[in-house]
Amino acid sequence: MNAYKIMYSAKALKQYATLPIYIRHQVDEKMSLVAENPYARNNNIRAILGRERCYRLRIGDWRVVYEIVKQELIIYVIKIAHRKEVYRI
Repeated sequence: MNAYKIMYSAKALKQYATLPIYIRHQVDEKMSLVAENPYARNNNIRAILGRERCYRLRIGDWRVVYEIVKQELIIYVIKIAHRKEVYRI
């Protein structure tokens, strides 16, 4: 199985740059595991209700919201935020 490519939105890149360094390392590590197999059963990944192909990855108090574009083998990171703020529009 080919690994998925991870792409970040401009907003997600800006949010990533403001994260503490140890959280950035955790995001990198977890997202590389997701890229290897985005459909693996993992307790820290949940589908977002009401949004098709959107998932959230829990990393401590931080959340990474991403979309899987299966036909192009891309994981598109939409947002990275603290759990208190991540679901606000």
